[in-house]
Amino acid sequence: MIGDDIRGDIGGAQGADIRGLLVRSGKFRPQDLRGEIQPDGVIDSIADLPAWWVESLLSCQEGMAQTPAPGLVCSIRCYLSRSGRSR
Repeated sequence: MIGDDIRGDIGGAQGADIRGLLVRSGKFRPQDLRGEIQPDGVIDSIADLPAWWVESLLSCQEGMAQTPAPGLVCSIRCYLSRSGRSR
């Protein structure tokens, strides 16, 4: 989930076991980052999403060097491992 509302967007997503990416626009306030709800990532603009996604995948693939899995398969495995759902 990508949103600018720490409670409604990010908290709601995380409550449904979905990762939440906070955008520093609209409803965002700097104090949002100091609360009990912590986003899985923060970007300045939705235009930054592609770069964030690539960086996230690269760091995941580096951490999964022993499990070669190209493209979407790696991103799914990475998501599951980060969300605590891996087997």
